[in-house]
Amino acid sequence: MNSLFSIYGILVRETFTRKGDNGEGIIEQIDGVIEIDNQIYLVEMKWKKDKIGSEDIFAHLGRIYHRTSAQGIFISASGFADSGIIASKEALVNKAILVLTDLEEFIYVLDNEKDLTQYFKAKIRKAIIDKEPFSKP
Repeated sequence: MNSLFSIYGILVRETFTRKGDNGEGIIEQIDGVIEIDNQIYLVEMKWKKDKIGSEDIFAHLGRIYHRTSAQGIFISASGFADSGIIASKEALVNKAILVLTDLEEFIYVLDNEKDLTQYFKAKIRKAIIDKEPFSKP
């Protein structure tokens, strides 16, 4: 995925981990960081069997909340459970944008040679204006 973000010129940083200061080992992993319209988005990608629920959404929101002005994108190969979508909607109340994208939708955009940056911009606008973090274009 990071290669695609790089092709579109929006990749800021590839997958990285952060270790604790007191020898705790890896305390955080970020799958990628992109920038759209001067806004930083932490990207999380999950390839689980089950739909993504609130637990995974809250974990990613924790990464977002602990960074000044960061927002998020969550890409799931298995879709999103209602609890995950609700958690993402509730984050909007706290001024956090977490856009949800399933892998099928992502592949559709690429297969149809749509502009990935414009795709994300449209999803971000939908999340902010309509409070719909998981919308299909």
